[in-house]
This record gives sequence, structure tokens and C-alpha cells, in this order.
Amino acid sequence: MNVSHLPFFLLSFATYALAAGTAGVATIAPQLLGTSPVPGFDSRITGCTLAPAGNCQRAAADLTLAGLAWLDGSTVIRLGTLAPWAGDAGTSLQIVAGAQRLVIQPTAAVHVPGATRLDARLDDARGGTPVAAVLQSMPGAAVVELWLRGALFKEADNPVLQTVREGRVLDSISLRDGERTDHSVAFLHHGNQGLTWTDVLWGNEPSSNEQHWADYLNTGSTHNGFDELLGLHDLLNLPVNLQIAGPLQTAAEWYYPGGGAVEGWNDWVTRGVSEGWAALVASAYAQHIMPFVQDSMNNWAVYTHTQMTTWRYGYVPHTAWVPERVWVSPQDFDGNGTDTSPHVIDWIGDNWLPHGIWGVVLDQEEHCDYENNWANDRHIYTIDSPGQGSLNIIPISGSFTGNCHHDAGAAWNQIITSSPDELLLYATDWEVAAEVAGFQDQFPSALENMIWIAQQVAGSGGSANAVTLDQAMGGYTGGPINLQNGTYGLLGGRGGYGSDWLSPGTHNSWYSDWAGSPAHSDQHQPQWNYGQVWNATWNNLMSCPTNDLSETAWYVLMTNLYETGWHDGSEISGWIHRYASHIKNANVYAEASRWVDGQYANACAAYTSDIDMDGVDEVVLHNDRVFAVFESTGGRAPWIFSKGPDYDASVVGSCSAYWVETEGDYNDGASNNHVAAFSDVSPNTQNDPYSIQIDSSSASFSRITLSLGALSKSFSLEPGNPWITVDYDVPQETWIQHGFTPDYIDLLWSAASDRIWDPGASWPSTEYAGQRNPNTGVTGALVLGNGGALHSMDFQGTLVRGDEIRGSGRFRYLFYAGTTSEPAMNGAVSELVSLASQNMDATPPRLDPQAAFLAPDKALLLFDETVDPTTATSLSSYTLSGFPGGVGLVSATVQADPRVVALRLTGLQAGSNGTIHASGVSDLNGNLLDPAHDSASFSMPDGLTPHTILVDGVNDFIQWSEWMEQSTDSLFITWDSQYLYIGYNGLNLATGDFFVYIDTDGVAGSGAPRNAWNRVGFGPDRRPEYELSIEGGGNSMQLNVWAGNWSYQQYGEHGATSFEGWSGNIMNEIRLPWSELGSPTQLALALSTSQEDNLMTTRSWPAANPVGNNITITDWFVFDSTTMGQAMPAMGVAPNGTSLSILPDPPVVSISLHSATQVRLDWDTVPGALAYRVYSSSAPWAGSWQLVQETTDAFLLEPIGGFSAFYLVRSVGP
Repeated sequence: MNVSHLPFFLLSFATYALAAGTAGVATIAPQLLGTSPVPGFDSRITGCTLAPAGNCQRAAADLTLAGLAWLDGSTVIRLGTLAPWAGDAGTSLQIVAGAQRLVIQPTAAVHVPGATRLDARLDDARGGTPVAAVLQSMPGAAVVELWLRGALFKEADNPVLQTVREGRVLDSISLRDGERTDHSVAFLHHGNQGLTWTDVLWGNEPSSNEQHWADYLNTGSTHNGFDELLGLHDLLNLPVNLQIAGPLQTAAEWYYPGGGAVEGWNDWVTRGVSEGWAALVASAYAQHIMPFVQDSMNNWAVYTHTQMTTWRYGYVPHTAWVPERVWVSPQDFDGNGTDTSPHVIDWIGDNWLPHGIWGVVLDQEEHCDYENNWANDRHIYTIDSPGQGSLNIIPISGSFTGNCHHDAGAAWNQIITSSPDELLLYATDWEVAAEVAGFQDQFPSALENMIWIAQQVAGSGGSANAVTLDQAMGGYTGGPINLQNGTYGLLGGRGGYGSDWLSPGTHNSWYSDWAGSPAHSDQHQPQWNYGQVWNATWNNLMSCPTNDLSETAWYVLMTNLYETGWHDGSEISGWIHRYASHIKNANVYAEASRWVDGQYANACAAYTSDIDMDGVDEVVLHNDRVFAVFESTGGRAPWIFSKGPDYDASVVGSCSAYWVETEGDYNDGASNNHVAAFSDVSPNTQNDPYSIQIDSSSASFSRITLSLGALSKSFSLEPGNPWITVDYDVPQETWIQHGFTPDYIDLLWSAASDRIWDPGASWPSTEYAGQRNPNTGVTGALVLGNGGALHSMDFQGTLVRGDEIRGSGRFRYLFYAGTTSEPAMNGAVSELVSLASQNMDATPPRLDPQAAFLAPDKALLLFDETVDPTTATSLSSYTLSGFPGGVGLVSATVQADPRVVALRLTGLQAGSNGTIHASGVSDLNGNLLDPAHDSASFSMPDGLTPHTILVDGVNDFIQWSEWMEQSTDSLFITWDSQYLYIGYNGLNLATGDFFVYIDTDGVAGSGAPRNAWNRVGFGPDRRPEYELSIEGGGNSMQLNVWAGNWSYQQYGEHGATSFEGWSGNIMNEIRLPWSELGSPTQLALALSTSQEDNLMTTRSWPAANPVGNNITITDWFVFDSTTMGQAMPAMGVAPNGTSLSILPDPPVVSISLHSATQVRLDWDTVPGALAYRVYSSSAPWAGSWQLVQETTDAFLLEPIGGFSAFYLVRSVGP
């Protein structure tokens, strides 16, 4: 119903009081349509006479009389602000019309804060009908206003208002239809956020799906957000126009879908449509700046947004918002003397009518005032769209919009003084009135002002009418207009987008500056700019076949053109770079669409190509069901596609979501918006450069291998299979993440992705895990089966949900990319159950070729995967060869790390060596050791070099000959003929960094004056030519080389390997080939640790070096012919300078209470021992032993100190 056609009545009453002890009665003294009779109150704002000027409060409550015959179409009586009823129960108001009478009676005994409950009844010939109401009143109110919206009684033209006391009419007044003044206003809130920024929807409220919009009733509320304005119009049933950008619609559905008793955010808007208070406005899908791109792009954007809005909210929009109101033309003939045609490609006037859009919203002053008196003439104009018809131009009332934010009284005055043929339009970014995104500081009372203005309109009884823009078109006509080019004043006004701020004399400088800037992710030589990138991408898309993947490419292109070229001052905004740097990603979807179309000759292949057109080749692996694209960065697959007889879809890749952290081809680590498949997150190499090798590319089988240092991973495909076979080979346990976007184009509409999980699994063991689109059945999943990997966790970003797995050594799993059937009642997915039942472990385990010394009678064997404990502990699985006679095997024990087996041997002598064969050991799935890798060499050390160390996090250094200095932590150094080994037990690399400085020439002044990370300096006598720098996290070690300046070699670019200590195991180990140092004959080492990312050194070796801020290292460990007696690598020496021969430890050590203050340690003597060293430790598993005493006795007395300790006794030989 158009409220402007309803009769309007306004009655204003003075308060009344009964004089105590007298018979006199003060009447209510009604006044018709007057101004406020109360001194000190603002009388110029009709309908707000009860509160101080500029501080009007909530104006109306609803007394709903549903279904009463005397109401003509309207069921609402609006009763304005009420003072507490001052009369007694015998006084009432009644409206009499013929045989009907509405009686309003006070009930003084029932009060709530700020309100008085009134009893009302409707009397007619059939008797009284009770109607209850609670009516709001405000502090300081001095008059009562009764607003009656709708026709009153059908039987009478002139209803009568009476004041009645004890049945006697004290006074009365005829209610004639007063002078009618209609004023039309429209509210439009524009939500243009991207696919990630959803905090505006609920503002600073709790991050949940709950509605808090009623909080605005509390004037002290600090809540803000889009929901406050939705709730305002919902509660008042007041029409509002909403423009919700396509990506924001999707984000709202993804993050606030609702469910159960909770109403989703989009569902709330849909209800508003069905109830008549919400109207939707169209726009360009992702808010690109339209005149600077091709006509086909603009048509796609308007069509897509119109269709999505209609589908989601059930409303067909006929009004559109022009992004940033940038309306400029390729030929500027508007006659105002300013040419805004530079860089303009498309006249956007023909991009609306074909998609059902009748009118667009522009600016009153900038676009409509050249031939019109814009300040006083608020009409809807028309322009001609050749061959299409007339397009309505709906001007924003700029001054009114501003007043709504900071001067509500002035805004209300604008409404009530407008003429009936004018439309006053409030329209701007939704976040302004919602007081979010920084506008809470610029306009701190905007939300409160909008609430009050909406209340006045809603309570005006039809004098002020809120309309939808679709309803308004056809009225308020101003005729044809010579539309002016430009945008709103803050962006450049008549000078166009950015005016000539950056390039004087050339308009639209924001676009030209951006389009001519090198694209931050582009690697072409010369580097492409953003204009070249988007134009090349558009041309590529225009040649694609039509299918879901080519359509997805359009979403990627248009979303990353968001706010095209926006600047912060004179600089392109950082977030614009992060969007625009990924425009190129649409090219990947475009190429995949050609694969879907059958344009690939081979059913299976692997090849390299610059598929995303960034100047760097990617590698593509495909068969006839799966198409995967791998980047060398991280060895990841950012895009995986799937096709079948009746579908084609993206399974990995969320290229419309905002890149929070990067302008390049990297994962978003914190937001999880972009997590490629096969992302190696710990050790963290997900953004490191991998080498790529195509192992096979044939129609029957294709495989690629990506590697970094000792880590390698292979991916293979065979025709017909909707899965990739994945084989990992890692030097230490590795965690791998995979982000799924099953049927991405459907996700952009429905935001529907369901968790799938093996219902019979007990975490971390599971047969499969992943995500399934419930609308299309498209599925991305990891099928683990018995391949050796375990599930770690799941995670979520924007339109991405994923799974992390972990594995050690060599393991296999399947990456499924296809459709699956509806899960069974228990959640099982039949296709994945079938795949998981297959044997995926056909890989034989391997034995490390070097066995490690653990103790005088123990050797450690390291396998590359978990071994079967039965075969691994059976002595029949092992044979010995090459050892001196008398060496035998006593036992075999699987260690805490299930890849490690400890062998206990008898008869070993210092310096003896031989080979251990383990051909009988198998893995958990019965695969026997690889015959080429089933033996390990073992040398019984004598405490002297050579000594081979396994870099596995287990401390197998020799304490008495390789422990460099005695302290609370432990530094070890040793070597063999091929490698230098360094061990450090004492630093969690999550909390600090570790550095090794290496001087190989011994020349004073030669080498680097400061270390490679500029944290320490070096004295003049010795300086390093090499530095090992470890950040931590796994595979992070650099080998940096000084040749006048530092050159940096990342992990995988050099031959050194490391085990990097972390929480739970702080043993750090390094193996450095002598060849990486130029095979030196002398060597000097210094080492240090520092805090994370600063100059504060926390530990340095030798210990004579200082610690603290910005230290200088002057002391070194020197290994040369002088100190070792021979050139390096010296053999038969103790690295720490001792000359101890190895002897067995005392076989029995006992401890007993000796006295009230001492304990006694006793041990058996060892033949040949000259002395015994006693060590103590509170944490022996950490390797941090402290020397207590060296003694020639076979006992030691120790004081009782109130602490727990472990003791170790070592024999000292000649």
C-alpha cells in the first residue's frame, strides 16, 4: 500500500492534572496540527515536539488491532511519545464514530521503565472488545501525541475525540482530515565488500549468527554493523533499498548461514523482501570501475549480479548502483568544458536495460546539475540509450545524505519541506551509517541519527513516505537530462576517476596510474603492467569454449578487478595490488576449460607451460578426468580440476577470495584463504623453490616429481582415474595441507561444502577425509588407506575447507577429484570406501647405509618408515659381517621413533667395524626391505675421528671427546672424511636462531666483517668465509658464502642437511659436506644463537665470546695441523682436544643413603680404566650432562640438595 494516499491525523495534547481536594477538572485541551506548546522544545521539527532539539528519541510503538472492521486496510495505530499518564483511572480518551467507539483507559498500577500500559477496548453494538498495548514515553515529555495511520471509521467522515471522566464528556473536538503534505524519501545502503571482509555485517558484536539488531532501542548501546540498519527497518517495517555486492552475498552465506532457530544473514534479507520492507538494488557483480574495461565485461558483471540477487533473495531488481558512481564516456560531449574521456573504453549507458535495469543511481550535484537547479529540484531524470530506450537517472541527495550522518534535525527538515513531486534519496556506503570500517570515528552519531530519522518517517502517519526506488521510477519525473560525466567529489568530481591529481591535465588519473604500473606478480621481461595483464586475460577468455570452468574464469577476472585502481592518496592501495596481482589466475581456468572441451589430444600427459601468463612456467599433469597445475613455489598445486560425463568443476583453487598476505603465488598462512594442495607446512617449505622433473608423459601413464633437498614428492595419473597417486619421500616427519573448493562456481552461489570423513575411524587414523559439494556431488578428498599417512587436523578459510596430514619416510595416498554419491546414513562415501580398501603400500622400506654408535655395546639402525615390530625385534632378521671374531647380536628393540631399532652387541672392541644386514625386516604391510638398501656400516668409535653421525634428532655424539664445552647446554663437533657434523642441544628454534661461522683460510682480515644476517661482527684476526644460518621450522638452513659480499643459498640449493630442534626435541644437528667448503685443510669455527629477528645474542662459542646486543666475536675453535697434528679432516683425533681411549662403562652403578646429608654412588671397576668421570643431569633425555667429578675411586659421596638427579659413570682410559 502506498502510504502517501492514506488520511493523516496528528493530535497534540497538553498534559493534565487533577487538583487534589477540588471538584475542578483540567481538560486535555486538544490542538490540531500545531507546533509544540512546550517552551524550550524545537517546534520546527513536526513530530519531534517532545524532546530537546537535536536529541529526539524513539518516537513510536505499535498498537496493533488486527482484523477490526473499522480499520480500512491498515492494522496499525501509531501512538507517539507518551508522558506518564497523569490522570486517574476514571479518566479516558475515546474516539467516537457513529455506533463505534475506541476507548483508551489508563491503568496506573502497571508500569515499565519509560512506558505506561494502557487498556483499550473497542465498543460497538456487539459489546466491548479488549485490546492491550504498552506505549513508550520519554523522559522530559510534556505533551502526548496520538498518531493514527490509516482510515478511521467507515461509518463517519468526521470522527470525534472526547475526554471523558466518570461517564461525563469534558470536551470534544472533530477530527477532520487536516491539510495533507506528502514527502517522499528513499534509503539506499550500498554494501560493496569483497569475499573476505564480513566483519561489517555484525560490526563489533559477538562473532556469531545471532541477531542483535534490537540493541539500538538502548540509546547507550555501542553496537554497530550492517545488522543494526537491517534491524531498524525490520522493526519499523520501513522500506529500505539494499545493494549487496555478489562477493559479499557469498561471504555472508559462508560465514553466517544460520540454521535451526538462528536466522542466517541472507535469510534475514530474504524475509525482508517477503515482508515488503527490503528491496534489492543491482550493480556490477564485484564492483569493478566500469568505464575502463570492455563492454562484454560490463554486461557479464551486471547480468551476473542481477541473476544472483534474484536467485538468492527472491527479488528482481530494476535499479542499479554504478560502482563509485564513475560515469565517464569515450567521447565527452556533455558541454561542461571538462574532458573526462582519457583511458575510457566503454560507455556504460547500454549495460543496464538489457538486464532488466530501468534506472541507475548517480550524484545530484556532479551528474545532474549542469542544466538543472539541483539544490531544489530532486527528480528522476532520463537519458536515451540508443536502440534500447530511456534509462532513468536517480540522483543522490548529497546534502540530505550528509545531514543524516551529522545533523538529524536538518535532515528531517529537508524531508518535511520537500514538495510532493520530489524524491529525497539517501544513498552511500552502508558502512557509514553502520559506523564500521573507520566511519565510527568520522561520523560517531551516524547510526543514532539514522535511527531517529527512520522513526520520524515511520511515525509520520504517511506525511513522510519511505519508498523503494523500483516503485519510485515512473513518478517524480524531471524529464530528459544532459547527464554530466564524472564521479562524486571526493574521487575527483568532474575531473573523473581520481581527477588529474596524479597526472595534471590528464583526467581519470587513478586508472591510468594503476593500469601503467608493473603488476607485482608478473615475471615477464619487460614486466607487464596491470593494463596489459587484464587485457591479455580478457582476450584469452573471449576465445574459450562455454562451460563451467570458463565461466569460473570470468568470476576470477572480474573479482580481482575490484575497485579498479583505487588509491590511498597518491599511491595505489596495497589491497588493490593483492587483488590485481591475481587477475592472471583466470588464465588457468581458461586453459582448463579447453581441456574440458576435448581440445587435448592425449588422454594423459605432463608438460610445462606458462598457463597463468605470469612469465614463469608451471607444470601441468592431466588425464581425461583430472587436470592439475603445479607451481615450483612450494611444489604445490594451487589448481586442480575435474570433469566427467555431465560435469566440469574446480576442486582446488579459491581465486576470487582476497589474498590477505601476498601479492604472489603463495599460500595465505593465517587466513587460509588460499591453501594449495600438497603444501608442505612443517617443515615449512610451502613457499620455497622446488625443482620439477617430468618423469613420464605418455598416453598411458604420466608422472612428475618435485623435490627440495632430501624431500621429494611424485604425482602420477593413469587414464580414467579421478584421482592422483601421491608418493612422498621425506627425511623427517612432514605435515602437508590441502585446501578444497569442490565445484567453485557453485560455492560462489550456494557456499555449500560438507565435511566427509571415514565414520569408522578413530582420529588420527582415518581411511579418507575431505569436502563434498552437496548440490553437485563434486568431491575433493584424501584417501589415506594403509599408505602410511595420518590425519592431523582440518581448517577453514573463505570458501576453502581443508585437511592436514602427516607422514614419515616414504608414504602414499590418493588425491580424489571427482563426483561421489550421496553419503550413507552413517556418513560413509562408497567411492572413497572402495578406494581406501586397496593396498596402497607396495613400497619396500629402506635402511640408512650408516648405523650409529649409541653406547659401547649398542648400535642404532634408521629405516625410512615405521617397521613391523615383530620382524624388527627378531634376531633372525639380522646378520653380521666383517666384524672381528666374537662379536654377536644379543637383542633388537624398536625405539620411541618406530623407524629406529637399537641392536645390542657383544664382543665389540674400540675401532672395530663391520656391516649389519637387516634383510628380514619388513614394514607394517609386509614389504621386506629393499635389497639395494638392506645393509648398514657400523664403526665402533674410540672417541676419535672419523665418527659418522645420523642427522635424525638423536644425540649420538661422543660426550667425552666431541662435547666442546661444559655448560647447561651442549655443543658437539666431529667429522668423518666426507662431512663435518655439528650438534647443539639447548635451543628451541621456535624461539631463536642458530648460526655457525666458518673460517677456512686463517688469513687476518680476510672474510666478512659482519655475519650474513647483520647480527654480530667479527674481530680483525679471524673472519668467516661461510655461514650456516638456521631460522627453524625445518629445512630452513642457509649456507651463505662471502666473496666481498654475502650470497645466500637456501635449503636445497646446497648439500648441507639439518635436523632443526623444536618443541619436544631441541636437539639440532648439521651435516655439512667438506666439498661445500672447498675441501679445506684447516678450519676455525665460532657459533652463536640469537633471539628471533633482532641483534640480541643469547649464547656464543667459544664461551670467551660475549653475549648481548650487537656483539663482536674474537675467539674461535681452531682445527689445523697445529692443534690436530695433521691437516683437516684429521683422523684419529678427539675434536675437543682430549686423548681418551674408549672403554666400557661400569656395568653396575648403585646409589644408597650414606648419611642424613649425603648419598653414595658405587660402581664396578673396569679393567684398564685409569679413572672414572661422574656426570649428573636433571634431564638426561636432552643430553645435558654436567661433569660432577673425575675420581680414581670406585665410589663418590654426593650432598643431598633437595632435587632429583640422574647419574652417569664413564671409564677413562690411557
